[in-house]
Amino acid sequence: MTLINISPRKRHVAYILMLLAVSFFSFFWKLGYNEVFDLDEALYANCAREMALNGDFITPHINGVPFYEKPPLVYWMGALNYRLLGRNPWTTRLPSALLSLLMTLMIYYFGRSRMNEQTGFLAGLMYALNPLVIGEAHQLTTDATVAFCIAAALVCFHVAVSTRGKPLWYYGFWVFCALGVLAKGAPGIVFPVFIAFTYLYWVKQKRLSATLAELKRPRLYIGCMLFLVIAAPWHIAALVIDGRPFWEMYIIRQHLGRFYGLDKAHHAPIWFYLPALLLGFMPWSFHLGQAYFRREEPSDNIENRHFRLFLRIWMAVIFIVFSLSGSKLVSYILPLYPAAALLTADFLLKALDRERYRLPILIGAACFFLFSLTLFLPIAFIHPIIAAVNHRMSRPISLSSVPPEVFPWIAHLTIALAVGSGVALICLWIKRTRWFLYSTFACIVVFLAIAIGEGLPIIKNEMQLPLLSLVRKIDTLAPMPKTILIATGPPRRPSILFYLPNAYFKNQSPLCNKVVEMERMQDAINFVTTHRDFVVLTSSKRAFIFIQQYHMHPIMTNMYWSLLRQ
Repeated sequence: MTLINISPRKRHVAYILMLLAVSFFSFFWKLGYNEVFDLDEALYANCAREMALNGDFITPHINGVPFYEKPPLVYWMGALNYRLLGRNPWTTRLPSALLSLLMTLMIYYFGRSRMNEQTGFLAGLMYALNPLVIGEAHQLTTDATVAFCIAAALVCFHVAVSTRGKPLWYYGFWVFCALGVLAKGAPGIVFPVFIAFTYLYWVKQKRLSATLAELKRPRLYIGCMLFLVIAAPWHIAALVIDGRPFWEMYIIRQHLGRFYGLDKAHHAPIWFYLPALLLGFMPWSFHLGQAYFRREEPSDNIENRHFRLFLRIWMAVIFIVFSLSGSKLVSYILPLYPAAALLTADFLLKALDRERYRLPILIGAACFFLFSLTLFLPIAFIHPIIAAVNHRMSRPISLSSVPPEVFPWIAHLTIALAVGSGVALICLWIKRTRWFLYSTFACIVVFLAIAIGEGLPIIKNEMQLPLLSLVRKIDTLAPMPKTILIATGPPRRPSILFYLPNAYFKNQSPLCNKVVEMERMQDAINFVTTHRDFVVLTSSKRAFIFIQQYHMHPIMTNMYWSLLRQ
């Protein structure tokens, strides 16, 4: 099925321009609108900021304390941006947005070269308009970076194997594996190597000797040396400089501890990624199962079969390994999304024109429509539902703490989904298959426009500005306080550090006891009673104790937070 009826040369240009336009809408619209988000983005942004300030590109620091939660590639990109473009939310997120754009174009070209132009274009659209992908592109985290590195490594590998091309493609595989390790550690090398080995083992009819011979053929030793030259120097330098802290935090806690479930904050059951993939890849997740498990047709050539096998192995390895891991987050499986998009796009373009696939696709579209209705109906009748629930409960539910803009925003989102999915289902029912795809993508675009356009201002005004308005006030104080005590309580809010003046984080600064973070109230009280010349940033509830019992004076306050001075 041809999506756009124009000449091939013009169609290629049109596809590129459309992907660029969609990518700029998804990844760059309102990129710097919100302040940096707690927790992870603010942690990584502060590491990049202290690297840019102090020039230590080996040991990541947060507030002067070594922070080895992740390798340094993301911090290096952020620090480079801060030195070249300045420090603000837009420059903080620029690397993630650019890598997401490159991933979209890479998916298009990979699908175009291995299958056809329509498959690559449709898969690129699916990826660029995915809410999870957009969410990761709008934050400085490791997920967008490692997803790009893993995908680029696997693309290099498949091109090299399928075309028997130049060794450069094999070397590209090892280069991107090394960059993946510098982005997120072991997953950057484990997944590409395991997926590549499994694919070769299957293609070689499960003969281990033939698989190993194929691996050795493309100058394996040179590739491994290239990997070590890129990935090893930082690890060796960090181990030599910091020793035990690096070993305990980076190796024990972040690698072994997370896999074996010692990180209780991210613990989830083994089936966690089934609903996570269903929601994260929506609406195409309702067709992903059909694409993954469909039988191969005798008319398909061997190259296309091997390509789909490669995509299935790519998806399965990442999904199964992370499902077995003790630590789980929705974004961990982002590296399987390029394979899911290509596999689903290939299936839909072939299935929509064939009568025997019409019923399964209709069922998938109907499931999307019913899912949208189940979201819409509770929002439409929220007040009668709450009244009925309160009638049967001893402690009534109150919605007074929910900002008034939230319910209209959610209502707009669910209406967009319900109407768009309904129109797509009608188009499919009357056999207008091309319009089924058009209407589904239109539904997603409207949904995302509402989610970003209405949702980000709510998050900023209700969740970020009340605290950060007090943080910015510190920069105007004269004289500048010697020490800042952050006693906001759990969870940690490293976004506060990001907006404090640079003088508190420079190694050569004459200030001492620069910024002190304390979660426990008793620790904060002990600090207040033993120090002089400081300000306290704390919650309004805690501020009452500081004012009444320790005679501190409010500088600025709102209903959530207070800034106090001695």
